[in-house]
Amino acid sequence: MTSCLAVSVLTYFSMMSVFTWMMVEGFSIASVIMLPFKTRGKLFGNWFMIASCLWGWLLPALVIMFTTIFNIDMYKRTDGECYIQPGLVLYAVLIPAGITLGVNLMLYVFLTYKVTCAKRPVSMAGKSKGLQKNLLFSLTLFVTLGLTWIFGFVIIPGNGDASFAFSVLFTVFNSLQGFFLFLLYVVRQKFTRSAISEQVRKISAFVIPTTWSTS
Repeated sequence: MTSCLAVSVLTYFSMMSVFTWMMVEGFSIASVIMLPFKTRGKLFGNWFMIASCLWGWLLPALVIMFTTIFNIDMYKRTDGECYIQPGLVLYAVLIPAGITLGVNLMLYVFLTYKVTCAKRPVSMAGKSKGLQKNLLFSLTLFVTLGLTWIFGFVIIPGNGDASFAFSVLFTVFNSLQGFFLFLLYVVRQKFTRSAISEQVRKISAFVIPTTWSTS
C-alpha cells in the first residue's frame, strides 16, 4: 500500500508539473517572440528562471502535499491502480489541464496573429514563402504550447475510429514536442544560429590545422 501510494503521488505530481510547465512555456515563448534576446536578459535577469521553477515545481508540490495530507483517501482504489480515484479526475486533473490549455490557447491565437499578420509580402513568391513560414510557425507553436493535449480531451468514448485517430495525433505530436522546441529556440532564432556558427568556426579553425599538422 505504501509503495502504491508513493507511485500515485509521484504520478499525480508529474502530471500536474506538466501543466504548470506548459504555462511557463507559453509565457516564455511570448517573451521570445515579443522581446529581443538582450532586452529579455536586462528586463528579466535571473528572476524569470527562479519564478518559473517555483511555478513549475513548487506549486504542484504544495498542492499535492496539502491535498494528500487532508484527503489521503483520494488515492484509495479498488481496481488495483496506483492513481487518484476516477471520480476525482475531473477536479484534480481535467480542470487544471483545461485552465492551462485555455491560457496557452489565448497566447497561441495572440502570438500567431502577431507574427503572421505583422508583415504582408507583396509578390506572389513572397506570399507563397510567407505562407509556408506561417504554417510552420503555427504548427511549431501549437505543439510547443502543449495544445496537442486538446486531442486527449476530444477523444470520443465508444467510437473506436475517432478515438484511435485522436490517440494517434496525441501521441505523435506530443512525442515531437522536443523537436519543435528545437525549431523554435534554435532554428528560428538568428542570435542562437549566429552563436552556434561562431562556435563551429572556432572549433573548425582549431581542429583542421591540427589534423593537417599530424598528417
